[in-house]
Amino acid sequence: MSQPAASPPATSDPRLPAPWGTHDIDAERTLPIRLGPLALWFRYRNSEIWIASAPAGDGFAVASQPPDAEQWVRWAVPAGSRTVRLVPVFPDRPIVVEPELSFRLLRHADARVYVRVTLWVRIELGDTGVTLLEIPIQRMSDTWFGGFVDGELCYWHPTTARREVCDELFHPHLAVCPLQLSNQSSGELNVQKIALRVAHLSLFVTGSGGFWADDTRVRYEGDELGSSVDMSGRPPDEAGNATLVTRPRLPIQRSFRTRTFARLKAFSGLGSAT
Repeated sequence: MSQPAASPPATSDPRLPAPWGTHDIDAERTLPIRLGPLALWFRYRNSEIWIASAPAGDGFAVASQPPDAEQWVRWAVPAGSRTVRLVPVFPDRPIVVEPELSFRLLRHADARVYVRVTLWVRIELGDTGVTLLEIPIQRMSDTWFGGFVDGELCYWHPTTARREVCDELFHPHLAVCPLQLSNQSSGELNVQKIALRVAHLSLFVTGSGGFWADDTRVRYEGDELGSSVDMSGRPPDEAGNATLVTRPRLPIQRSFRTRTFARLKAFSGLGSAT
């Protein structure tokens, strides 16, 4: 039976909290790393980098070898390239979340909520910026947001949108996304489900190692008009003097209009929000 091994700290990139950043792979042994609920293993052999991943166990330590030898994925790399860089990124689809407690937003009222999103890990070859692999740190369920004709495939995220931010929200595998909601419709807005389009968000890190998304302003104008959404591209005031880590997957230059609020309904085999 393999012996547990603790995740080593990153060897460089002081902006990022461990275990993010750059790691050297010893040619003599497997390198195990834990990122929240995800376990990663790296190996260098015959000018190849091998990578394996699996859900982590309940303990802090990670086994010295992956549970299944067939999990290894291999890349032939230039001779001597034995470093990988772990970069935090947002998921590649919109995420549907719900408030910790649903609430109603009166006409012309504003509310600020904070959503924790589980990040993905982008594995790059050394400092080249070449992406070898992207892995969700935690597997999310598929859900359909909108109608059958005009809807979109999203992730259903087991998290909540809170009205207050506190230190316990921050973990190395999570990012806090602040949303400033404004109801400019003719009636009250029942905030039950929120679609967060994370592909347009930047990711920032504070000096204490907490991850933040840029400030997002959502102006709801009714069911027919939908919402006007503006991502600032800057860290929120709560993040202080935060540093940019990763840019958006899909950069945008101006506000856009989309469906943001909905109720969740279950269809056979796939959750759906309409």
